[in-house]
Amino acid sequence: MTSAGPPDVIDDQDQFAAFCEALPSASVVAVDTEFMRVRTFAPVLCLIQIFDGQRAVCVDAIKIEHLRSLIDTFGQHAQPTLLHSARQDLETFFLGCGALPTTLFDTQVAAALTSPDDQLSYAQLVHDITGVQLAKSQTRTNWAKRPLTRQQLQYAADDVRYLPPLHDHLHARLEELDRLSWFEEDCQRLLNPKLYEPDLTNAWRRCKSRRPFTDQERGAFRALCALRERVAVVEDKPRKWIIEDQGIERLATLTSPDGSGVRQVLHDVRAHRSLKIDDILTCIKDSEPVADTRSDRLTPEQMKQVSKAMELLRSRARELDIAPSVLAPRRDIERFIRGKRDGALLDGWRREVIGAPLLAEFD
Repeated sequence: MTSAGPPDVIDDQDQFAAFCEALPSASVVAVDTEFMRVRTFAPVLCLIQIFDGQRAVCVDAIKIEHLRSLIDTFGQHAQPTLLHSARQDLETFFLGCGALPTTLFDTQVAAALTSPDDQLSYAQLVHDITGVQLAKSQTRTNWAKRPLTRQQLQYAADDVRYLPPLHDHLHARLEELDRLSWFEEDCQRLLNPKLYEPDLTNAWRRCKSRRPFTDQERGAFRALCALRERVAVVEDKPRKWIIEDQGIERLATLTSPDGSGVRQVLHDVRAHRSLKIDDILTCIKDSEPVADTRSDRLTPEQMKQVSKAMELLRSRARELDIAPSVLAPRRDIERFIRGKRDGALLDGWRREVIGAPLLAEFD
């Protein structure tokens, strides 16, 4: 087992450059990040923890100006970059550095394909595989505050020290179960940059509204959500700092949208000054009506088919000893019963394992 001594801290550009130059020859590259996302749209990268097989290093991302070279270095290593539950770390790299690792071994993805628990935490995996009980004392740490304490750095370094033994154990299990190709496929999906780009088309899904809309109001609502997303990205502010969900709802349902009505809403909800009245009026005016797809409810017969399909899904998951959600979430099953023939359910290894049986049963 690796030493649990204090990690080295790199907070100087020259030290950082030397570390990046040596990293491709390391025996392993295990990575984790600490970031803050309170006052910004994009996560603020504060710390990057790296274990190279010999030592744990904490890179002070606040003090190091150019971090892109580190992400590029990951791709020069012969082995995949090791992370646990990598999606937020990858988003942080992509939005903060404009790059992603080229290869990945996500230990949470591997664990989900080798056990019936699809949400095993890093601490639980470390305990189950190595017997080590990790401390939980720094879970609410402000990682942007300096200086970081010895305890904080120790806690951060522990998030990468044990990734290599987790990798070795889980890789062996994936090979034993003949699921290594499944795993590689799922990890490759996580390396798709489109996952981390702002999605203006679906920005409305993040905005909570319980008010019944007309088709025209619904179109305006979605267009305004996209406008808020664009402004939040440009200003690098949280969405609700630009305008609250309630404000978008009120703007979308203005009876006769004009400058005074919009100005009153912006005053009431205290919207960000970068949200311009003219842009809002143009957004409402140019929006197209959108029908309420929620009214397209499953018929009683389709509900019976969903229940039957879910039982088939659960049965297949029991045979494989994995969680049903790893094969497909219920929403994908409902889409399938509605006649949709796209998405992960009918792609890659899932098509063979669950998609084909569903097609045979319902097509």
